Amino acid sequence: MKSKLMLLSAFWVGLFLLSNVALADGEGQEDYDKAIVAKLKAKTPREFDEIIDLCKSAIEKGLDDDTKKLAEDMIKTTLNQICVKLSDEVFDLAAKGQGTWRFKRRQALVRLEKLVELDEELGNAHFRIARLQSMPGGDRDKAKASLAKAIENGGLSPQEQTQAVFMEAGLAENDADREKALAAAIEKDPKNVQFRTVRAQYFMAKNKLEEAEADFEKLAELKPDDMSYKVALVECLLLQAKKSKLEKALTFTNQIIEGDKENVELYLNRARIHGQLNDTENEIKDLTLVLEKQKGNILALLMRSYAYMSKDKIDEAKKDMEAILAINKRNALGIILQAQIAAQEKDFDLAIKNMKMVITGTPQSPQQVRYKLQLSSIYRQAERFNDALDVYGEILQRDPSNFDVILARATTVLGMGKHEQAIADYETAMELGTSLAPNQKELVWNNLAWVLSTSPKDDLRDGKRAVELAIKAAELTEYKEAYILSTLASAYAEVGDFDNAVKWSTKAVEFAEKNPTRDSQVGDLKKELESYKKKEPWRELQEDKDKSGEKKEEKKSDNFDF
Repeated sequence: MKSKLMLLSAFWVGLFLLSNVALADGEGQEDYDKAIVAKLKAKTPREFDEIIDLCKSAIEKGLDDDTKKLAEDMIKTTLNQICVKLSDEVFDLAAKGQGTWRFKRRQALVRLEKLVELDEELGNAHFRIARLQSMPGGDRDKAKASLAKAIENGGLSPQEQTQAVFMEAGLAENDADREKALAAAIEKDPKNVQFRTVRAQYFMAKNKLEEAEADFEKLAELKPDDMSYKVALVECLLLQAKKSKLEKALTFTNQIIEGDKENVELYLNRARIHGQLNDTENEIKDLTLVLEKQKGNILALLMRSYAYMSKDKIDEAKKDMEAILAINKRNALGIILQAQIAAQEKDFDLAIKNMKMVITGTPQSPQQVRYKLQLSSIYRQAERFNDALDVYGEILQRDPSNFDVILARATTVLGMGKHEQAIADYETAMELGTSLAPNQKELVWNNLAWVLSTSPKDDLRDGKRAVELAIKAAELTEYKEAYILSTLASAYAEVGDFDNAVKWSTKAVEFAEKNPTRDSQVGDLKKELESYKKKEPWRELQEDKDKSGEKKEEKKSDNFDF
């Protein structure tokens, strides 16, 4: 009974529409009547086009004023229907990776252009044009113009407003305009999580870490239960590698752990932070906790072994190393760890042998370069400086612009007293390192400033430049690192500013005395301070003697797991 009533209702509705149409006057009435009937069953673009053509024909032949207005409205609504249908198909096909979207886009754009000609204020139609034109092969200028009209006219859904922000930033000609677009969006809706997430990710990609930090911190406030924002904030803080940022990262990591106490990855992350803060005791505590939860966690064993080594607890370090090799005797990281322990115990033959085996079993790759750098580091510990230089030369033959290798070579030749070559390498490192990590900038600026202010070779010193570089390094480390303040003092002494030299040298001694890891430096720092009090600049020329000799170990070919 119900279905019959529904059919009867549809019949009377149709009859009512037709009876109203029959009352209208004009020669185009017949075409308009056909358009109404066609609209009831239209599904394909061609069928919608026929409706539009009938309406246009009706208007051209003549309709009374009221019916003409209805026909014009039908053209717009029908055209809008087909535009929505076609453009949605384009977006769906493109998302699925089907190339037919390009043909469909042309169909959609032709109709959308007709639609905005009929009604310039249709914000959604302009937005669809902008989306279609911003796709590969589209017209960037038209996309920007249509997007501007869409935003100006309004009428977009919240989801479309978010997409408009993405597009406006993506279509910007430069970073300044892109940031301006993102800032404007956030200003309009400060609590919009998506807008701020987009900008935070953008800042991260551009290495604008402090700006990214501010956005991630705000996101953590807006979504306190979503730990992903705090995790991202921690990552951002760690990349800045400043003590104050590390301490802040530790605070947020503690909060994250409170919400997920069984997640071993969180304890590993906190251990890394403790390690960077030189809090080895808490680093080991967290790693031990991880190993209680996951006995065979190789990463935790590896990290704890290195932490023990930093505290000269070689026996404990060996136990963790042996545990790794017991799990997998061919584990490359375990064999490298064994090499590092051997080097610390001055068993350089074993250390070098291990590193050479790992390198031989590793194909040419960035990873192999890292292993070669570790080998060169062991050569330096063994005072086989020329062997280390040979390794650097071998790498630079394949990759002349390798920043890490040039920096390592600069430090090596500096220790050998080859100041001119050291300066050249540090200068090259500065040219290559356009986007260095903070710790890399700190090392380059500090070491170059040191040799420019303390070299006994008069023609190599440049006190003014040394001061500039040392200040940058000190600012980067918040004037809290003893060895950098020592460099700053030496630079001031070189330009004759002994008041500042004494000031910063005194600070260097104070910081070193408070930091047990700097105990070995305190004596030298006090000697520097006495020199400045006598108004005498500091001069230093290390001339480490090379012990490379002619001995060459045989290479053993092997393969290792990673």
